Amino acid sequence: MGTGHLRGKAAEYLRLARNLSLHSPTRRHLIVMAERLERQAKEIEDAAAPGRQDEADNSESDDPEA
Repeated sequence: MGTGHLRGKAAEYLRLARNLSLHSPTRRHLIVMAERLERQAKEIEDAAAPGRQDEADNSESDDPEA
């Protein structure tokens, strides 16, 4: 499942939650599911590009050889 799909579902769940009463247990459940989907999308992106963070760390280094 792609990160775009996960983020799309998360956005849909948040949209649905906004239309529910603040006291609705379903509202809280939708928000929790949306947060989980966002976290999964981020984990997939981080796992797919592990060198991306290393490159960002090296670019900020004071060492000219890095």
